[in-house]
Amino acid sequence: MGKQKIEALQYFVHPKYNVAYDNDVALIELSEPLKFSEYIKPVCLDNTVDPYPNEILTQCGMGSDFKQFLKEEYSHFSHDILQDAPIQHINSSICQRDKSRICLGGVNHSSLPGDSGGPLMAIRDNQWIQIGICSTGSEKKFEDESISGHFLDYYMRVSYYCEWIKETTNNEVIC
Repeated sequence: MGKQKIEALQYFVHPKYNVAYDNDVALIELSEPLKFSEYIKPVCLDNTVDPYPNEILTQCGMGSDFKQFLKEEYSHFSHDILQDAPIQHINSSICQRDKSRICLGGVNHSSLPGDSGGPLMAIRDNQWIQIGICSTGSEKKFEDESISGHFLDYYMRVSYYCEWIKETTNNEVIC
């Protein structure tokens, strides 16, 4: 069903990445090109696309199920099939982070362990545009409620890193 296994030749971690998850961006050079199909398609990068206030975006990843995450006996597992979910853009003043990040979240809507590095996408003119890369987040449980939490996720803003992507790929990938 469109599954490919391709080796990585090398990894390019942003030179200013640190343990505080600043510049949490990396690129992977593959040993051979992907074979695009009905199930495997390229996503566009664009240095001018940013989320609208309160826009519902799409995140993808191989992370845990949300219902598994909220259990006390939680243990991490990954899916065999790529998962996607809607998530809401939050006003950046709530986030209190820098311009390199996009803030998302809400009640019981979040990226989960295993989703890091996955895309955050918006649709513009009937085309998927990757606008973010899943980085980190936080959770706050509601008092006296075991099944709900308020989540705040941070995605690295693709448009902020377009120049680094262009330089690192020797102009092969341009936003």
